Amino acid sequence: MSEDVRFLPSVQAVRLESAWSDRVRYMVVVYSNGRQDTEENILLGMDFTNKESKNCSIGMVLPLWSDTKIHLDGDGSALQILHKVSEVSRRYNYFPGGMSLTWTGFYESCISSDQSCINEWNTMRDLETTRPDSPALFVDKPTERERTERLVKTKLRSIMMYKDLENITSKEVSGESGDSGPVVSLFHLPLGSAKPLL
Repeated sequence: MSEDVRFLPSVQAVRLESAWSDRVRYMVVVYSNGRQDTEENILLGMDFTNKESKNCSIGMVLPLWSDTKIHLDGDGSALQILHKVSEVSRRYNYFPGGMSLTWTGFYESCISSDQSCINEWNTMRDLETTRPDSPALFVDKPTERERTERLVKTKLRSIMMYKDLENITSKEVSGESGDSGPVVSLFHLPLGSAKPLL
């Protein structure tokens, strides 16, 4: 396993359970001094295809950023290790695109586990790391006019399904006159705001 760990002063491994009884998996915390001469940490998911295997492969590389949240079911020592390395990331405010953890690319290029192992790392229940959702500031919210247009179009489709389209007039649709009664009341909108859309 140590052949895959390149130029690093410290490594700590914890064995994790696998969904397959013959497979062996380790969560490896890799400690290194980064560009700013501060401790940087990543998690590696290491896979042995069977219990007798002497060779392992990397199935997951997870940089620990300052906002990484960790939930772990099972081994208490693994949880202690993860909280310690997460605290380091928070203390130095490591974030994607910054000067920290630039060396993780080497390990990402070494991911070579079977796809089933990679899938298990990505969906495992033992270790779950999530980042908060992006702020809603950048989500396009429809304007009042757009919401009104959608509502009017939906209601018009509904009207068109039960009215005789060859005999209905626009005045009947707008509800100003005719035998059909005020259709715009279905919209629950003042006629003035809906009139241009009709």
